[in-house]
Amino acid sequence: MGLMKRGWGQAIFKGICVFLFAVAVGVDARGAEDARGKALSDGVANLVESFNASGVELYGKLASDKENAGKNIVVSPHSIGMAISMALTGARNATCAEMAKVLHQGLDREKMDKACGDLNDTLGKMKNKELDIAVANALCLTKFGDIVKDSYKELLKRDYRAELFDAKTVDPSEKSQKE
Repeated sequence: MGLMKRGWGQAIFKGICVFLFAVAVGVDARGAEDARGKALSDGVANLVESFNASGVELYGKLASDKENAGKNIVVSPHSIGMAISMALTGARNATCAEMAKVLHQGLDREKMDKACGDLNDTLGKMKNKELDIAVANALCLTKFGDIVKDSYKELLKRDYRAELFDAKTVDPSEKSQKE
C-alpha cells in the first residue's frame, strides 16, 4: 500500500527548509556550521547524521515500493527524527534499543535529548527576511494521558520545546467554528 493510503499523507512538516538544512549539513556533519557560521556541537552533528541516515533509509524503502513508482516522495528527516526521538526518550529496554536502531541513534538518552533541544534552538535562530523556521513539536494526550509521567511531559517541554495538549479538553469543533 502506498504512503498516502496509510494515512501518512497528512503529515505536518516543520518546513522544507529544515529538510534542506539537514541535507546541506550532509551525512557527515562533524565540523559543519549552521547558517550563521557557528560550528555545530558534536551532539547536534551526531543527531543530524542519525536523522539523515534514517531519512535516507526511509526514502529508499518508499522509492523502491512498486506502488510509489513515478510518484513524488517527500520526507523530512528532521520531523521524523524528532518524533521518533520524543518517543524513544520515553521508551525503555528492548523498545528503546529497537527505536535507537531505526533512528541510527548513537547518543545516549540524555545527550540525545540535549542535542534535540540544541538543534531546535539553532533552527529557531535561523531567521531573516527570507527565512523564519518555527519548530512545532507537540504531545497530544489521549484519554489515557493520565498515565504519562509528569517527568516525561516536563522533559518534552524542556528539551524538545514541545507543547502538550489534552485531548479531553480540546474540542475539535471549536477550531472549525472559529475559522
